[in-house]
Amino acid sequence: MLKTSITTRCNRAGAGVDITYVHTVEDGLQAVAFVKDNYSKAILHYTSTTGKAGSKFIKNLFQETFDKHNLFDKKDPINILSDGGSENKGELISWVNNIIAPPVVSKITARTDEFPYPNNMSESTHSIYKLNL
Repeated sequence: MLKTSITTRCNRAGAGVDITYVHTVEDGLQAVAFVKDNYSKAILHYTSTTGKAGSKFIKNLFQETFDKHNLFDKKDPINILSDGGSENKGELISWVNNIIAPPVVSKITARTDEFPYPNNMSESTHSIYKLNL
């Protein structure tokens, strides 16, 4: 298993997420999302869908990521960084607010007073992914 280092040492942004869209021959438009550790730059988990890529899609991605890497057992706070898209609200925020585990999990939004920087780590992953299709 990949050793995860989700941390806030550098810039308060522990795990970044974003959705990109890819046109495929078989399925048409495909939504792809990656969860990336913004410290180690490791891709922790990813998923795709031909359906609606809304907040339930992102919430499920994070639930799977936390389960896969035992992140509910971490002691250090975990910050989830995303853009302000609707897929990063609703069910994702509700899930974050209802986590009962040792780590404090927060959802922060890029390009806001809370975090004035862009979500470049996730955007760069999409660029690499699309270049290699």
